[in-house]
Amino acid sequence: MFDKLAGSGSSKLAPKSALALAALTMIGADGAVEDEEMDGLRRIVRGDDEAFRVAFRIYKDKNINECV
Repeated sequence: MFDKLAGSGSSKLAPKSALALAALTMIGADGAVEDEEMDGLRRIVRGDDEAFRVAFRIYKDKNINECV
């Protein structure tokens, strides 16, 4: 399921990126992302900037149904 979100069939979405994407999708569902919500997301990825970047790229590139 998560492989489909990452684009080509050869790439994999790491578990931490998948968790970040799930959290980002939930906190962005209301159309606004508050600073405290972003702080919570940073705690989820525990400083893994790459996991956050991958999740954010997918979140921006895909529609909500594909992220869910």
